[in-house]
Amino acid sequence: MAQRNFNPIMATAATVTIVEIEDQIVEVGELDPDHIHVPGVYVNRLVKIPADGIFE
Repeated sequence: MAQRNFNPIMATAATVTIVEIEDQIVEVGELDPDHIHVPGVYVNRLVKIPADGIFE
């Protein structure tokens, strides 16, 4: 639950904010707002990781 407390605050203070995506990138409005921890206005980069979490 710490991500709910600190992620938005750190994102507003950061120079660059990176979001790690495990599944798929979806269109605006497809996610439940309760599942979003950092508003998109603070996101600078998206990084999609493989399903197994291992980069080659």
